[in-house]
Amino acid sequence: MTVSEYFAQLLKSSMGDTVLDTVHVLSSAIEFKLKELATTVVIKGDGASSLLVIVTIIVLTSSALWWGWIFLSWRENTKIAGARGAGALPLPPGSFGLLPVLGGDTLSYLDAYQNFNIKRYVDQKVARYGPIFKTSIMGQPTIVLDSPAGNKLLFHEDEKLVQGWWPKNLKALVNYNGLSETNGEAHRVFRQHITSNFLGVDVVHRYFQTMERRAKAEIEPWTELKVGSELTIPTVDVLKNYSFRLICELSISLKDVREVEQLRHKFDMWSEGFMAVPVNFPGTSFNRALRARDVMADEMGKKIKQRRKELKEGLASETQDFLSVMLTHPDETGHIVEDKILVHTLLLLLWTASDTTASTLAMVLRETSRNPHVYRELMKEHASITRGKKDGEMLTTENLRSMKYTWRVVQETLRLYPILLGLFREAKTDFEYQGYTIPKGYKLLVTSAPLLDPKFYKDPKTFDPSRFEKVGGGAPAFTYFPFGGGHRMCPGNEFAKASIIIFVHQFLKHFKWTLVHPDEKIRYSFLATPEHGLPMKLTKIKPAF
Repeated sequence: MTVSEYFAQLLKSSMGDTVLDTVHVLSSAIEFKLKELATTVVIKGDGASSLLVIVTIIVLTSSALWWGWIFLSWRENTKIAGARGAGALPLPPGSFGLLPVLGGDTLSYLDAYQNFNIKRYVDQKVARYGPIFKTSIMGQPTIVLDSPAGNKLLFHEDEKLVQGWWPKNLKALVNYNGLSETNGEAHRVFRQHITSNFLGVDVVHRYFQTMERRAKAEIEPWTELKVGSELTIPTVDVLKNYSFRLICELSISLKDVREVEQLRHKFDMWSEGFMAVPVNFPGTSFNRALRARDVMADEMGKKIKQRRKELKEGLASETQDFLSVMLTHPDETGHIVEDKILVHTLLLLLWTASDTTASTLAMVLRETSRNPHVYRELMKEHASITRGKKDGEMLTTENLRSMKYTWRVVQETLRLYPILLGLFREAKTDFEYQGYTIPKGYKLLVTSAPLLDPKFYKDPKTFDPSRFEKVGGGAPAFTYFPFGGGHRMCPGNEFAKASIIIFVHQFLKHFKWTLVHPDEKIRYSFLATPEHGLPMKLTKIKPAF
């Protein structure tokens, strides 16, 4: 098999027959160069040259697959622009780039995303083109919308003019149909099913005791220290342990430490692929992520079969965890979730309920340390709410509802460090917006830029939970969407809120803390990620409440 045929086979397996012509064009030149290098190696018999050939093969193959994928995405989606009839309104101003076939503005956008500079990226574009502009991101013709009007469009017209959309690399990593990839009525029914039976406000209180027990277990080794003792902890790792072990227990009743760690290893490998270059070639992060996903999917499939057997034999209850609920509770149409969709949903639940929670918690602790008045107010609230409780008595639903300042701290944290810096949708049909044509199939993007805009938030870089004291939340309409919006709002927001506040409660009770690196850089590896893992120095205190 020739190199070009091999490239074609690799891409065809994941993208279809339409890739063949492009792949052969891209790889023919590479094949010629490789043959030339191979001839050189044979003549010289040089081991170093052999290594050079191997490295060159890897680099050129990766490049061919990456740019081939970008080209095909761009070619497919830009056909839409030529289909617009005469007299149609123009596209928004902007540029697909000098080489949209090579991804257009992809590198600029990803650089801004990973370095937490989305507002600067948007401001530069707005200064040049205006508040609505077109660009090309990951080979996709993209319209970046104005805020807050554009945000309102996406959330109010969700499932009418626009629908959910995931980049191809994320779709490849998720793989199975489920909540994230469905649209319309199917999405509504599935989302309602999950919310009403596991994640909704009327259900999540069932898990408070598990959350509190899990939080206590995570910090227990340090609560036994003498008052005044100090130690340094790797905060992000601690919080990831808490959130991952919690969702493992609540979703599939997995408590065995060894099994959890084995799953965690595969999970980390999988989630690292979310921001990787989507090149499915042995040795790449993306390839490792795909293989890790397959292993986890296989494990989830086995757990589904085992649980179905346990339910039949009376060895498991119908409500002991998410898996049991999904296997025994039909949706409003009377259907039980199919196994392949349940596998997808379990994997997505592991990710959305662990990494996002850990990231937000890390930023809450960071800003609490950087703002001593916030720490004092938190201590005052938690001491007041739990006054009179017996030692060991668990938090109640009413206790959590009373922690209003704590929730404002979380809200302000999510303003400064949003879960996502950009939110995509896809146009379901041609429509007009603000004097421009939005063609069917174009991607629409709203960003977190308004959250740092003084037009909407006074002193936007200042951490100020009081800005959320107003009735209705205090955030200007359609500028703040920490859990998404419209029909696709994250169904797990109440679950996340509870798991975060309960951990903060336990942490406040036993420790004061300072940051080892007060000005540690925050990057976005999909989520807010402290560059050094947010090491903190804890000081053990007498239980404060």
